[in-house]
Amino acid sequence: MTPPYPLIDAPSGQVDYQDIANTCWIDMAIVHNTFLRGMNSIYEKAPHVQPADEIAFAGYCLCAVASIHVHHKGEEQIMFPHLSKRLDMSHNIHEHEEFTKGLNVFQEYMQSVFDRTEKYDAEKTRQLLRGFGDLLAQHLHDEIPTVMPDQLRKFEKGELEAMMKEHGDYVKKDPALFTVFPWTLSHHNALEMPYWPPLPGPLKWFARTFSGLRYPSYWKFSPYDLKGNAKHYP
Repeated sequence: MTPPYPLIDAPSGQVDYQDIANTCWIDMAIVHNTFLRGMNSIYEKAPHVQPADEIAFAGYCLCAVASIHVHHKGEEQIMFPHLSKRLDMSHNIHEHEEFTKGLNVFQEYMQSVFDRTEKYDAEKTRQLLRGFGDLLAQHLHDEIPTVMPDQLRKFEKGELEAMMKEHGDYVKKDPALFTVFPWTLSHHNALEMPYWPPLPGPLKWFARTFSGLRYPSYWKFSPYDLKGNAKHYP
């Protein structure tokens, strides 16, 4: 795939999160779309970053990388081992391996820009993004059919519940409350899908109100504010 990367179609109405076999793919599609929007945002904005914003843009890019790593670590350590008991996850694992090297190269460059040890270069940023993004975008689309209801109904409800509980505990333990959390929210169209993420009301309010306050300069590059309103840079 080449940028701008197409999004994945997902239902816009309320879903029943008690039906894990039917909602797992929807939840994954929404998360994958945050990554696709993020890569499109980086590619689109890279040539337009103002000199005063270069460090913040590098921080924004590093949050994108962290979000991808958190998601795929959860898949590799929790979801794939569970699903591999009855489904073939080898293709998903192989695709992870294919884009990881390029993702790490992009991360290293952005860390150098953030640390002011290397100069920001818009064209290099785009090239390094393509170095992993084309493969990652294809993977994000390819993975969805492997977790559709017809596949997950091969498992007992209790098996799926155990997998999702373990994954939920993993997400809650992640320390990136002020980086991955606001990055994810600001790449989700909350006006189109207000039911997501499926968090208790008070926690969702806290996330939308306070999670972006530590690094506000990063989120100027996001396609949405934390409440889901579309915005533009510069």
